[in-house]
Amino acid sequence: MSGLKKLLGSVTTLIEKHDYESAKAGCLEALEIDSNSAKAYILLGYCYMMLNSAEDSEKAYRKAIELNEKSPFGYQGLMNLFEKRKNVSKYLDVVEPLVMVFQELDDIDRCTAIVNKMRKFVIENGSRIEMIRLYKLLLPGGVIYSFLEGRIPQPSDTLEKLTQLIEEEERSYIVSSINKQKNRLGVNIAQITQKIKREVFSSSDLEKYYEELLSWSDDTDQRRRIEGRLLEFLYNKLLSLKTTEKSGIRQKIMDLVSGMVTIKSPIEQAWLIYWDWRDFRDLGEIDISLLNTYITMFPDSPLSRVFRAYILSDISPFNQKDVERALKDDDDEDSENTETFIAEKLSDTEVLEYFLEGYEYNPQSVITNRLLGKYYCHIGEYENAVDMAQAGLRLITQIKKDTDSFLKKSHNAINLTLATSYIYYHAPRHFKDALEIFDLVSKYDSNNTEALIGKSLILIESAKVEEAYDLLSKLLKNDEGNVTALTESSWCKILLGDYKSGRAGLSHCLSMIEKDDASSTSLRAKIWWRIGYSFWNESESYRSDRSAAYSAFMNSLKCNPNFSSAYTSLGIYYADILHDDVRASKCFHKAFELNATEAEAARRLAEIFANDQEWELVEMIASRFADAERKLNVPGNESSWQYKVLGISYLQSRNLPLSIQSFQSALRVNSRDSNSWTGLGEAYAASGRYLAAIKALQRATELDPESWYSKFYLGVVQRRLSEFDQAEQTLRSVLSIVPKEPIVLEYLAETLVATARHHLNINHYTQAVQDCIKALNTVDELVSINPKIFNIWKTAGDACEVFLIVKSEIQKFPIELAERCYTSNMHLLDTDVLGHLRNYEKEIIKSLEERYVSDVETTILDFYIATYKFSLVVTYEDLKARPVGWFNLARAYLRAYYIGARDLRYRDCAIECFKCSLKLEPKNPEFWNVYGVVMAEKSSSIAQHAFIRSLLIDSKDAKTWANLGVLYLINNDLELANLAFIRAQSSDPDNVNSWIGQGLSYMIMGNDIEAKNLFEHSYAITEKSNKLANLLFALTSFKSSNAKHLHSADLSAIVFALEKVLQLDPDNLAVGQYEALLLERLTDYEYAAIKLEKICAKLEQLYEAEESFEYMKSFVVSEAQLARIYLGQKNFNSALESAQVAIDLSEGDLSLKKSRLSGLLTAGLAHFYMDHYEEALRMFQLSIQESGSDPDIVVLLSKVLYSFGKETKERAQDELFQNIENYPQNVKSILLLGTIGIIEDNAEVMDAVESEFDQFGLSKRIEPVNANRQIELLLSGIEGRKEDFPSKRPWLQTAILQPSDYKVWVRLDHEIAIQTALASDKVVAEELSNILAASQSFQNRMRAIFISPGNRNAWKGVNDYLTVLN
Repeated sequence: MSGLKKLLGSVTTLIEKHDYESAKAGCLEALEIDSNSAKAYILLGYCYMMLNSAEDSEKAYRKAIELNEKSPFGYQGLMNLFEKRKNVSKYLDVVEPLVMVFQELDDIDRCTAIVNKMRKFVIENGSRIEMIRLYKLLLPGGVIYSFLEGRIPQPSDTLEKLTQLIEEEERSYIVSSINKQKNRLGVNIAQITQKIKREVFSSSDLEKYYEELLSWSDDTDQRRRIEGRLLEFLYNKLLSLKTTEKSGIRQKIMDLVSGMVTIKSPIEQAWLIYWDWRDFRDLGEIDISLLNTYITMFPDSPLSRVFRAYILSDISPFNQKDVERALKDDDDEDSENTETFIAEKLSDTEVLEYFLEGYEYNPQSVITNRLLGKYYCHIGEYENAVDMAQAGLRLITQIKKDTDSFLKKSHNAINLTLATSYIYYHAPRHFKDALEIFDLVSKYDSNNTEALIGKSLILIESAKVEEAYDLLSKLLKNDEGNVTALTESSWCKILLGDYKSGRAGLSHCLSMIEKDDASSTSLRAKIWWRIGYSFWNESESYRSDRSAAYSAFMNSLKCNPNFSSAYTSLGIYYADILHDDVRASKCFHKAFELNATEAEAARRLAEIFANDQEWELVEMIASRFADAERKLNVPGNESSWQYKVLGISYLQSRNLPLSIQSFQSALRVNSRDSNSWTGLGEAYAASGRYLAAIKALQRATELDPESWYSKFYLGVVQRRLSEFDQAEQTLRSVLSIVPKEPIVLEYLAETLVATARHHLNINHYTQAVQDCIKALNTVDELVSINPKIFNIWKTAGDACEVFLIVKSEIQKFPIELAERCYTSNMHLLDTDVLGHLRNYEKEIIKSLEERYVSDVETTILDFYIATYKFSLVVTYEDLKARPVGWFNLARAYLRAYYIGARDLRYRDCAIECFKCSLKLEPKNPEFWNVYGVVMAEKSSSIAQHAFIRSLLIDSKDAKTWANLGVLYLINNDLELANLAFIRAQSSDPDNVNSWIGQGLSYMIMGNDIEAKNLFEHSYAITEKSNKLANLLFALTSFKSSNAKHLHSADLSAIVFALEKVLQLDPDNLAVGQYEALLLERLTDYEYAAIKLEKICAKLEQLYEAEESFEYMKSFVVSEAQLARIYLGQKNFNSALESAQVAIDLSEGDLSLKKSRLSGLLTAGLAHFYMDHYEEALRMFQLSIQESGSDPDIVVLLSKVLYSFGKETKERAQDELFQNIENYPQNVKSILLLGTIGIIEDNAEVMDAVESEFDQFGLSKRIEPVNANRQIELLLSGIEGRKEDFPSKRPWLQTAILQPSDYKVWVRLDHEIAIQTALASDKVVAEELSNILAASQSFQNRMRAIFISPGNRNAWKGVNDYLTVLN
């Protein structure tokens, strides 16, 4: 052992010299000597620690402790090791065993030093959890506290630090746990949060430590602070627990809160929980001294302001003296504040401000919502009261969810506030809800006076007065002194007609009211008004008796100057009894100002303003009344007038959605109100919803068949929908109710003219004229009633304009009617308004008499201008209508100018009138536009200026752009014209004039194809109703195509367009001649003859009247054309007669050479068919001489010669050979010669013809002259003469040249011919039908019928197929 001690001593020396390696070796050597040497292990552990071998060091120390547990050195070594390594957790593990060793050694000083060292080390280096372990080691009941009591910190300090650390740790854990899980998919954050908090709070020791701290602490402030923290912990724990687990914690909180309130704890949360969780049946149950304590302790608290407002308000159940006594008995330390509170008197406004300030900062308080809701209900702010009550009920529900405790009494009280507010808020919408609430409250509290009175009030408002009276009578048996119940019971008697008994009861109520607060004075005012009401309704005599109803109403206002019902009743008294409209208006205005729900005051006030034409004020009143909270009407009487007034007002201001909404609201009140249906129909119509408008107006007429206005407006809407026949029928049915109503007659006339224009647009000209005749008859009827109507004269002028447009129907104009209207109202024109036009007019009349015009047209023109004069004169005083009157008169003169042979005097009158209109209304674009039109011929620069002024006002007016383009076109500025037309087209693609103008510009530039396309487009978009579009379409369509190869359908379309032109302008002889020419091509000889006979007669008449050479030339051309038509009709004598006229009149005139040649040929053919061969030959020979041996005429002569007989056949062939020699390219001559060769079977002739065609090559086959494939047909016959079967070689050759021509393939392959025809866009329907009809397929033959149902060949093909089948 001595060797061991010596060795350990040397080790100690080495350690002191910091030779830890050698020391370690010595320790190991010592352990070889004695493996149970605790000291060797301690020294070894130290060496390892200094050599930074912590694991070996810890093992050595623990081995030393194992060998000697009573020695502190091993523990101290471990503490030093862990301190060096800053391993706080293991450090704390060693402390408690070490303290126990020192306790056994009774070494308190060293133990104290070790504990203090431990506290310092852990505080500096430990985490929050390690610090919590530290403070737990220092708590009473532990080894350290029992040994070192008095030498370590007090338990209260330790516990406070411990609870703070645990609070922080739990809070941090909750936050981190929530953050970890909140980003997971499908996670409910609220549920996760509650779950985590429940886990933390359930396992927390905070409650225990808080209670220990309260037991150890003798510091009052600390105790109050810890109580607050404990309350907060328990409250949070309560919120996190499941419903079944809440009961115990809730009771702990209630016990804690009760104690804290009792000792007047400064922790406000305890007070807030106390106020919200206490279930007061009535707020009078609250201890006033407790209220004072709270207000004194928390003067700036939101709830204190609420309590202060409540105590000082009219709804306070506390006697003022009791309040003052309670405040004085309170703690003297706050006597100054108490005296201030006692002296404080608040107005109603200040009380509400206090309430609102408190609510703003603490809206989640049940008692705040309850008190504020009750006060709102008291002052009549029922909408806010409903909001507060509903919020309070939600808070009670939330408390039930949070605490598993239902505040039944508070719930009933708030429900009563809600139900009472429902009585007045948007009544009677919420009556059902209110009754359910009252019944629910009565179920738990059958004697609840407030519920019973509330039910009775609803019954009264619902006109169930007897039931209300019975209910109130039962209530009064148990509570005779209830003023409210007695008041309402007496009111029920009055409503039931027991006026005297009711008044007696109300008088008794007045004696029972002792208070002078605002609520009491308002009740007095209501009672006095009800007394007055009873007088007013009991007898007519009481109404005029100033001591009865009037006196009661005045007493009501004395009690409460702001009682609106009394003002309304006084207004009725002044209006109906004294007839003092000024006072009545003031009373109604005051009543409505005080209460916008005063229905009678609002209605009468609106009537007064409506009578004064103050529509804005009417709208304001109706709007306010409609938006009011409730209506105070007599039970059972609902009002809808305000919605109708609003609907009309919004309709006038074009606020159509609100107008529709207003009329719909009126109909919800009374669905059988025809006026509301009419207004709704007007609103729908104004917004463009015409179908809905018609339904609404039809409903109005069903409800009130005698209401002519509903039917009238139905006709208006029908006209807007272009349902002209229905509109006329409807308007005439209105006239059966009000036969002489001017507005209906006026609108009927306008409708008839609109119908006429519609028929014009769809080319129904006869119907349009008939509509105008009916319109003029209506005008005549209206003029006899009132000639001074602006629109009726304009309508008459518009009707005359239709006659001037459709000249073919001009003879149907009612002249006698026009003269009657004019002569009976001539005196209206005796005015200076038209003075500056009279000189012009005299000259115009003179010029009309001098030129040749029909009497009817002159009459229409005169009456046409006169109507617009009347229109101007009768409305001249109307500054808004005057410029339009001048404009309409100017347009009439302008049309007369265009119709009346361009008489400049008409134009000058038009210019004067346009100037007058522009002076009055210089910013009207239409005025400038038409002014530019009239000035275009006179001054291009002024016209351009006018058009530009118009476009500056309205840059998107297509008509103005088109007119400007025409002006540029007239002045040969094609580029600008084209740009203007394009701008017009972009503004309005349906503006026909822009397309016509652009077509004319292309025509001038020589681009005929583009011009034709534009004219076709203009023709299409006008639906063939525009005269110029029709004419240009016809001309360009015929000109741009080879007239000889136009299909019959194309020619028919051109004829149709020309016919529409002639219907509008039957005197247009050139168009008539052109149409007759096309009818000749269509072989419609009968209609062509009728046309030409009229033209010839007219030309002969004009020539005889004026002896104009131009008329004579036209007459010759027409006679030559008529001769051809007669020839087509086989009317040879007439043909000879007309042809002879053309021949005779054209002799020696080179300009009529073609007409003369036509007459000679026609005469020759006529003689031929009449067997006058010699005359025929003579005519043909003259034709050849006149034409200079025209090859086509020679061909015609050859045909005639060949048909005469054998003698002339050779001469015919000689003529053809000579013609071919002179004109080798004339295909007709070759074809005719070849045909004669085949007929005569003359091989020499056929070979010659074949040789001629071989010289041509194949080029002739694709020229228009061979469109009917006559060359191929002839060659096929010539080549096939040997086989007696036509050859296909010529057809195959042409098929290669023109593979898309179905006429070629018909001779080769019928199926390919069908496919080719279907693929072509040049094949007309009848041709395609013929091809299909010739097919062997039954399906194709049926398709032929479908494509052209009128094709006989198609039907024959189907019939033949079915015949073969059978």
